[in-house]
Amino acid sequence: MISSRIGRFCTPFSRGLRAGAAATAALVILASGTPAAATGSFVTFNVPGAIHTVSLGINAGGSVTGYFVDGSGMQGFVRAADGTISTIDAEGLNSTWSWRINRKGAVTGYYLHSGSGRGFLRGREGRLVRFNFAGAHGTESNAINDAGVTTGYYFEKDRVFHGFVRASDGTMTSFDPPGSLATAPIAINGRGDIAGWYIAAGGTQPGFVRSANGSIVTFVVGNQYTTVSAVNDKGAVVGNDGSGGRMSAFLREPDGTIESIGRKGFLNSAAYAINSAGAIAGYCQIGQNNHGFVRSPDGRIVIFDPPGGSQTLAYGISDNGTITGTYWNGSGYRGFIRTP
Repeated sequence: MISSRIGRFCTPFSRGLRAGAAATAALVILASGTPAAATGSFVTFNVPGAIHTVSLGINAGGSVTGYFVDGSGMQGFVRAADGTISTIDAEGLNSTWSWRINRKGAVTGYYLHSGSGRGFLRGREGRLVRFNFAGAHGTESNAINDAGVTTGYYFEKDRVFHGFVRASDGTMTSFDPPGSLATAPIAINGRGDIAGWYIAAGGTQPGFVRSANGSIVTFVVGNQYTTVSAVNDKGAVVGNDGSGGRMSAFLREPDGTIESIGRKGFLNSAAYAINSAGAIAGYCQIGQNNHGFVRSPDGRIVIFDPPGGSQTLAYGISDNGTITGTYWNGSGYRGFIRTP
């Protein structure tokens, strides 16, 4: 089914992860591949009462958002820079996922309503705005920029997915790349550029960038499956290439130049976030373990795990280089914040 491939990026509950293996020490892989000492401090956290906590987005002020699992289901959360945690249950049904947070502290995500998704926007003060594309069977919001513009996809009863952009005044516009059979917008930058991927004829999966003026550029990394995760304010895009049954992280520069940033020795890798300076966060698999990584603009890669942790996935990076994500601590997934 076409709809089975629509999504954002892998989380502990969207793909099988082998948990509990021993963590490795953080190290830096230089352009030559030579290890060197690494730095960075960690704050780890769990939403009170949660079985698992998955942190996905971070803003410049150090607030993070994501979702947690408890005995009742899933809810979103916001953790302020001072450690205060607020939970989000958009309809009181324990089925809310928060994905990204902007500089002002506004959060977007989606929740289940009568079995279908609905988008939401939560202001810093906690006020919720719920929305659905007109006439749609369901809507899922994936990203928000500092102007409060959100993007994601909606679907009809026949499970055909289309992209949307929702302006700060609530106006929603539909779009699809030419020839798209299913469209998955994943990220938006400060200029209003939207990045994502779509399914084309023959089952191939190109990436796309939609400018704020509505023009769309498509691209392919490898030869078949391109998954896009983030776009920064300069228009650089990151994600992973799934050709050959393995995932390999890539960077697409604003001029269209594409660079593979998955290193030799990585069984799989994916880039999930990029900041305005071009620093990239994601994960790499070495043997049976997943580790977080950050790639500096000069190409150096730091591999890391929180102390005592393993199966690390880095999902968000702020403009000051602070990273958030999730890891396995032996009894469940926990959130982390890594400061350079």
